[in-house]
Amino acid sequence: LINYKNNCFMNYVLQCLLASKPFMYNIHDCEHFKPCEAHSAGFCTVCILVNLFMSLVNYTSQALYVYEFVRHITLFSSSFSLFKQEDAHEFLFGVLNLLEMKFDDLKIPFGCKPYLPINPSRYFFLCLTSSFLSCSNCLYTSSQSETCYGLSLGITTKMSLTSMLSFFTKAEDLSNVSCDDCNQRVKVERKLLM
Repeated sequence: LINYKNNCFMNYVLQCLLASKPFMYNIHDCEHFKPCEAHSAGFCTVCILVNLFMSLVNYTSQALYVYEFVRHITLFSSSFSLFKQEDAHEFLFGVLNLLEMKFDDLKIPFGCKPYLPINPSRYFFLCLTSSFLSCSNCLYTSSQSETCYGLSLGITTKMSLTSMLSFFTKAEDLSNVSCDDCNQRVKVERKLLM
């Protein structure tokens, strides 16, 4: 293992990604020439993930060697730098964002297997959150949706993942909110769904 502080959080994230076998098999089977021109010229997330995955599958390495990720650390966030502890969550977002950009650039290949998603990162990791506001005056309900790669739940030793998700999605009363329909300042109920 390389002796960088960056290496620790990278290993956590990459081991989680590489252990998600359906995701990695889809990355491996995608219509992407490996090694591609971007990889030969510098850095390609798809090529490097496939190389790491094949290394683990073939038992050719006992540890993850993430030199390429460390050398190109600023690609994942402009605030990242060498020899500094970084945020694993932000690094994961950086990896998935680079994958999304790479797959968005691909055309849908002729004869592509129908069960293979064109963008595995979006298929496996993207989630949708919807926020609903219900007016107590006119009963009008508005909704807003947004996509994201992760939720910040603040799990503690006293709360399990299930109880934290229940807490995150429970209805909440808000006061003095302007209703889009009746234009009154009213009390509303807000509920978040995933």
